[in-house]
Amino acid sequence: MRATILQRDGKGTPTHACMTGCVIQCSNAFADESGELLAAPLEFETIGLCGSNLEIVSLDEIAKINRLCNDFGLDTIEVGAALGVLMEAAEMQDIPSKFNRTDLPVFGSSLNALKILSEIPLGTELAKLVGNGVVFAGNALGVKHIPAVKGQAMSAYDPRVVKGTGVTYATSPQGADHTAGLTVFFPVDHRDAKNAVNLSKRAQLQRAAYDALGLCAFNTSATGQRPDIVLNMLRGVYNVELSENWMDLLGRRVIDVERAFNKAAGLTKEDDRIPKYFTQDALTQPLESVFDVLESEMDTMWDS
Repeated sequence: MRATILQRDGKGTPTHACMTGCVIQCSNAFADESGELLAAPLEFETIGLCGSNLEIVSLDEIAKINRLCNDFGLDTIEVGAALGVLMEAAEMQDIPSKFNRTDLPVFGSSLNALKILSEIPLGTELAKLVGNGVVFAGNALGVKHIPAVKGQAMSAYDPRVVKGTGVTYATSPQGADHTAGLTVFFPVDHRDAKNAVNLSKRAQLQRAAYDALGLCAFNTSATGQRPDIVLNMLRGVYNVELSENWMDLLGRRVIDVERAFNKAAGLTKEDDRIPKYFTQDALTQPLESVFDVLESEMDTMWDS
């Protein structure tokens, strides 16, 4: 993608800061072949869910999907997952009679996907499925494999491979939210289920604290293993005394409030579960793996 952006020049840029002074500049702008802006930003999750997940290889077609999601205020992860279940339905032997199979999008093509997305403001039948998210779409079409927890679509990290993030999907108060506690940065074997709960808990506490403080998550690349740096910044700016474990305490306060809200709303431990097919249908490449973290470990994750 970087090479394409640089080659096309124009209004595209491979780096962009969302605020003055940022040295990370994680964002970008993707231009079309004439150099005109097509989408900004074109992110990893978008390419994963609206590209690889749908077997769409063209960055331009992915960017067109991205642009429509931006224009309509839609999340690209949720839309990519919803389009995926529509494409799976297109290959099923039987679909509900109210839907026309030829109108469904198919893997490897953006044609019907873009048409359906463009109709979301019009409220056409298939557009309503995508606009209401992956669970709504999957249930309406009778698709059995719906990649979601608590109604929220999973991102591009497969829980059978990155098991700590799978625990985050299951136990995060919001749902299958990778930003609530992404564990891919830990230098460990991510297929090992034994340490997955611990990794997820550490990641969720840290991310909850960063969110509460308004700190960009990409700071964790520099400060994740050095909370003292953040603590010293806070002490210096606010002239306050903070304990060495203050960040963990803050993160725990945030998560406890969110979990209390969920409990009052009627959610139980049964909602803290990965869809069953991830525990049964193994990935076979490069190594066979299922999500095999014990439910009992996840159930007691926040007991201490």
